Amino acid sequence: MTLDVAPQPAMHDSLPTLLASISTEMRAVEDMMMHRDVTTLEPLQEVYREILTRGGKRLRPALALLCASLIRSPHQSLPFAVIALSSAVEMLHTSTLVHDDVIDNSLLRRGAPTLNSTWSAGDTVLAGNYMFAQAAHYSALTGNKDTIRICSDVLSYLVRGEIEQMKSQHDFEVTRAAYFRRIALKTSSIFRLATECAGLIQEFSAARVRQLKRFGVHFGIAFQVVDDILDYTSDPAALGKPAGSDLLNGTCTLPFFLYLDQQPDPSAVKSELQEANSWRLHSPAIWQDAVQRFVADVCQSDAIAQAYSIAQAHVVQAQQCLRIFPESQYRHALFGLSDLVIRRPA
Repeated sequence: MTLDVAPQPAMHDSLPTLLASISTEMRAVEDMMMHRDVTTLEPLQEVYREILTRGGKRLRPALALLCASLIRSPHQSLPFAVIALSSAVEMLHTSTLVHDDVIDNSLLRRGAPTLNSTWSAGDTVLAGNYMFAQAAHYSALTGNKDTIRICSDVLSYLVRGEIEQMKSQHDFEVTRAAYFRRIALKTSSIFRLATECAGLIQEFSAARVRQLKRFGVHFGIAFQVVDDILDYTSDPAALGKPAGSDLLNGTCTLPFFLYLDQQPDPSAVKSELQEANSWRLHSPAIWQDAVQRFVADVCQSDAIAQAYSIAQAHVVQAQQCLRIFPESQYRHALFGLSDLVIRRPA
């Protein structure tokens, strides 16, 4: 049986508009995370609530709620287990941000001071570990053994992805395949957790669960590719960090690979970067200047447009996965969120 494809959402569909249909459930997720008596250790309790009140788009729990709603009537409530899943997904994502800031020695995130800027590295890691534990707690509250297993798997994927990234830092011979494997582990896995487990908890058919899993994977890859593009193209004031921060930290992303593909002698470009990188510890300004020149060259090339085309291809694949579901306001919202991935600002 062939089902129709949902129409493309209007360009004026903003994030609040797209999430209006799950506003009640989103508030329930916020309440679950904010009002849980997380710890009697006051400093940890304070930072836990401070990080959560910074908000963010809450994109991952929104995907879980929308996917769980794909076969429900507008007046039908979602079960508690879906709220718990959504809380687990957001908490897991938040914990990875805390750890990433330590690994990258970041003092700012989106222009705001990180926990890493006020706490020691050890204390910050422990706070991130506590949030990992909270994510595990919420996943257990779903009462769904498959969700608990997948959440455990994703935890291991996140660690593997981070280790792969650390091992490949300042290695300009790293491959594009390694890059896509890394973002599948580090980024796409959390989106997949949200979408696949929403279907499992709602007891969708095996075919529909598989499509939701694929939707999350492609959505996550597109999201990370655009994130990596913005690291090159965004205004540093809007980004909250210097343009080219990924490369400055030794991480090669898709614009890097696409730019190299366009060069008559990619090995010469990599050798130039490697030479500048050899001064990184003794004369950081030499490395920083080289990175900024490289970033400018990338932005003036076709690499950025090509990267957007690759991200768009993953968005299209993600949207195709939704064909198995009937037309609804929830499917429309998922199409709209997919489109917003491509046109989102820093």
